[in-house]
Amino acid sequence: MVTVLLVQKATPETIVQFHDQISNELPTIKGKWNFAFKIFKNNQYAIPQELANTHTQAPESKYLFTLSPSYLPDSTITLINGKSAGVFTNLIEEEISELGHPTELSIPNEHLHRGATTGLNDKFDIFVGAKLQSLWTQRQLVRGDGGQIYELENGNLVIRTSNVFLHGNFRGLLIQIELSNSLVTPDDEDSVKTKFKEITTKYHFPEQRMLYLILLFALSLVNCVPVQDIIEIKDTPSVEEGASVARTLVNRESLANVNTIKSIKQADGSFSQLPVSNMEYYADCDNDGDPYWLVIDVGTANQNIIKGSKFSFSIRVGDHAKYDEVSDSYPGGIEGSPAGLPRVTLTGTLRQVYYPNPFDKRRIDLEKCFLKRHPDASMWLPGNYLSPHKSHWAKFTVDGVQLIGGFGDRAYIGEVDADLYHSAELIPPPEPEGRCLN
Repeated sequence: MVTVLLVQKATPETIVQFHDQISNELPTIKGKWNFAFKIFKNNQYAIPQELANTHTQAPESKYLFTLSPSYLPDSTITLINGKSAGVFTNLIEEEISELGHPTELSIPNEHLHRGATTGLNDKFDIFVGAKLQSLWTQRQLVRGDGGQIYELENGNLVIRTSNVFLHGNFRGLLIQIELSNSLVTPDDEDSVKTKFKEITTKYHFPEQRMLYLILLFALSLVNCVPVQDIIEIKDTPSVEEGASVARTLVNRESLANVNTIKSIKQADGSFSQLPVSNMEYYADCDNDGDPYWLVIDVGTANQNIIKGSKFSFSIRVGDHAKYDEVSDSYPGGIEGSPAGLPRVTLTGTLRQVYYPNPFDKRRIDLEKCFLKRHPDASMWLPGNYLSPHKSHWAKFTVDGVQLIGGFGDRAYIGEVDADLYHSAELIPPPEPEGRCLN
């Protein structure tokens, strides 16, 4: 029997305080764990065949929740609208036994021997993305990491802790309690509540919301909680989420198109104004959303700005050097689809930055940061007498943000206030596939 506690008033340090507290009970430390909790919404235009003649859209919205905890290796628990539940796994019973994990959620050996399963190792994410992409669209991703697994009371009680992050923002501390079925009666809701409350009191759990007995798997291993009780499911992504995407995009990438207006003299002596866009090197070296631009003095963009042209910076996913490893995973984005990934246009002001002393720490730090993203730029850094062209640093202070986060049904599209943009938190890149926190 498993239940979940969400400590919403926690800070990232609360998990450390709880660890120190629970350590006084001398638990057996079973290692670290992490999880990924995803929310999908049904495609409203994917309707059953029997409704094709009477409906152009699905009559109701449905949500698919998936939970992939690391203590259930290569397994994903699925729940549709709090009713239909299942477990997606590619581990055969005999394989998982060799790994020393419980076999209840593995594929029985006879299924493989009788040809009822292929035993292939495709992840559920690949399955839902390749086979079911026309039916389900991912809406939100909740991640948990940084926690521990504690075993107490002779193995009858297991406590798991994890910090919870939504779009990279800390949302609280999750505490999962797993009780041996011998200590509770699953059908008696009152006794279950009483037992779990006794545990939270005995071990001095922080103030929390308790979520349990929503859906009980027949194996009594997993108690799925409706995500509406944890976070709000939004059909329209918020501007706050858009601000985090914009800040993260600017921080991750390092190439921008600087858009200006160029005056071109015509044959009759008149001038026409032509919009032009030039690729330029930048880096968010202060991690504040206001990047540094390495300006080549004779460059077209700089010359147009000197002549009075207004300007903007455009940045999209993929705007980095080929050798640079940059994640293209964003909330609401569709990896591998340029149209389904974020791009942003920034407006603002430029301030020339000049460090005449070559030993100035600010200059050294800026050059080190910039060359990490653009090692080929060493020849034309400001002050390099071997450079064929003069250059200078410019700090771009952003005062306007226009974001296209991807497709409008799943990502934020619109303006983002400059203050909100600057205060937004960066979205951490996802963990590599198959990697567990140690």
